[in-house]
Amino acid sequence: MADNHKEGVKDEAGEWIIPPIYDEVSYDGYSYWVAHRIRQDEPPLIGVVNIQQGFAVPAYYEDILIGDGLIVAYSSLTQVYDIYDMSGKLITMLSGDYEYITPVNENTLEIIDQDLAVTYCTIQRKW
Repeated sequence: MADNHKEGVKDEAGEWIIPPIYDEVSYDGYSYWVAHRIRQDEPPLIGVVNIQQGFAVPAYYEDILIGDGLIVAYSSLTQVYDIYDMSGKLITMLSGDYEYITPVNENTLEIIDQDLAVTYCTIQRKW
């Protein structure tokens, strides 16, 4: 829904569950809302909201990939890949020196370096 040329999401009772502060909000068809903030002459900033689990990955990133158990978010400003679990908790950060990092499952990342060599990395978590 739009409000003052910004978009957000209201629940069935008409209450804002994602405030109307974004330039675009879209639904992935499963359980995640992806929010975009448009910046002039720059890539949009992207964030993620899961309404059922009540978490948000802030709209600070140019690229976000949602996998089975992990969310990978890249910021060119910090040149870092932030790795979140599905509850929205930041669990680690990796240098942006890689070509790409993709979530494989809840504990594994596929890391592609500048030479396009592929490495798999297991995330060790402290509970």
